[in-house]
Amino acid sequence: MSLYWDDTYEIAEALIQAHPEQDPLEVP
Repeated sequence: MSLYWDDTYEIAEALIQAHPEQDPLEVP
């Protein structure tokens, strides 16, 4: 499961960088 969460973190980090004004918790 750690790989799943690591990948999710990487994706979330990329989304945060792309949309810093958006709350990452709201991203599905």
